[in-house]
Amino acid sequence: MSIVNRVAESGLIQFDPATLVKDMVVSVVSLSDFLHEESILREKPFRQAITAHDWTHYTGQYVAIQINQETLVPQWAAMLVTSCLLPHVQGVCLGNQGSALDMAYKSALEKLEAKDYYNKNIIIYILRYFINQ
Repeated sequence: MSIVNRVAESGLIQFDPATLVKDMVVSVVSLSDFLHEESILREKPFRQAITAHDWTHYTGQYVAIQINQETLVPQWAAMLVTSCLLPHVQGVCLGNQGSALDMAYKSALEKLEAKDYYNKNIIIYILRYFINQ
């Protein structure tokens, strides 16, 4: 008597969303890293720091720009950092690593061919995504 894998023969498609982003790199850039140990942004040193920074380090990544609650940062600062990142990255958002990961998932799902799953039985694994949050 042989063991038969009925699940494999059932035609069920096993789909793990984590496989969509397994090769994607997610990073966080904190604006406080450019403030020289101060809690308030001073424009000239801030602009010098972001000009001197090597933005190519983030090439091909999804990046979240994080603003520490204890720092006073004008809105244009995040826009300026975004403009430095855009030539190199896949996507930029405000928030934390989870925000960047959400953006990576959304991007991957938009590229997914839905017609491949039309009228098929699918098992979607979602537990791994919520555990890693």
